[in-house]
Amino acid sequence: MLHCLTRANESLLSISGTRTGGYTNLAERRLGQLWAELAYTQADDVIAGGLHEFVDNLQTKLNAVGESIHESFFAMRPLEAVGAGR
Repeated sequence: MLHCLTRANESLLSISGTRTGGYTNLAERRLGQLWAELAYTQADDVIAGGLHEFVDNLQTKLNAVGESIHESFFAMRPLEAVGAGR
């Protein structure tokens, strides 16, 4: 899972042009936070808190990352908002 989050983070940073270790949008921030949390979680911590609970929490956070990716890169914006930036 950590490998997948690493590659997803690399992809987001490549798309936005953000340097490694930083973020310019909510998707990059949430993904970076989740990556760090997973990278520093030890198996004993997972077992102590319950495997089911850990996986359920991970799924919830992955869903939040997905929603942020959608909002940052794919969501349609009203034409007034697009035209106002000219």
